Amino acid sequence: DINYRGVIYKSGSLTIKEGVANDPSAYSYAGTVFNTGTFNLEGGSLTGLAGLNNHQYGAAVTSSGKFLMSGGSIRDSNGNSAVLITGEASTFRMTGGTINGNNATSVLGSKFNIAMSGGGVLVRSGGSFTMDGGVISGNISYMGAGVGVDGSSSVFTMDGGSITGNTARGNDHENSVNENNACGGGVGVYDGGTFNMNGGSITGNIAKIEYESDDMMNNRTHEEFNFTGLGGAVFVLTGTVNIKGGSISDNVAGTDDNYGFGGFGGGICVYDPNNTSVRGRSV
Repeated sequence: DINYRGVIYKSGSLTIKEGVANDPSAYSYAGTVFNTGTFNLEGGSLTGLAGLNNHQYGAAVTSSGKFLMSGGSIRDSNGNSAVLITGEASTFRMTGGTINGNNATSVLGSKFNIAMSGGGVLVRSGGSFTMDGGVISGNISYMGAGVGVDGSSSVFTMDGGSITGNTARGNDHENSVNENNACGGGVGVYDGGTFNMNGGSITGNIAKIEYESDDMMNNRTHEEFNFTGLGGAVFVLTGTVNIKGGSISDNVAGTDDNYGFGGFGGGICVYDPNNTSVRGRSV
């Protein structure tokens, strides 16, 4: 099936304790697709997975089941999100392991395109993700490079673990069909999603814009730039953020290192304050 390639389960349970699954080319979904039942990742690696032409979703997808990750790694995937949790019956619990080095910037889109969100994990359409441990690091996307939360019933709860060193990377290239803000180096919340932070750490993440060349820059004024870095740690388009514990530190929002233009919200950036709630301790 051109739409699905790799390990596919519609019911029952699957446990991976060791070994490597890599590069099963597919159009829509690569790696592990789990519609119902339970998928346990205790060890081993899902690596280098990508849809055909870097399209659609990478390593692990669940539409109405449970994904439990206590070890192993999901890394070096290209396309959209490495892990997609979608649907009201879908849950992902991470207690260990790593999700790192995944890239979701290959899909073309517009200013706030959810398809380009969640380089590590994307929770949408009522799914839920609880992070008790493990590390989400070194992932890249335009929005929510570590974790993206999309939709009014979608929830990400962080009780432990670390989201570190992820990059929301946008561009302001002239004549480009894919100009984008860089939104949420660590976490991005959109369209009424909820992020609860009770523990863990969000550190060293970046939301930045990249430009084409010095020559182009020399011919444009500061006022001509339409895009920037928003929310080095957390970006909220619309939704709810509750911070009761944990730490948010040393995150950066800005532009390419070669240029001095600043971004907005190294810690948290709220795009629409009239439709957003942020509560809790200081950042």
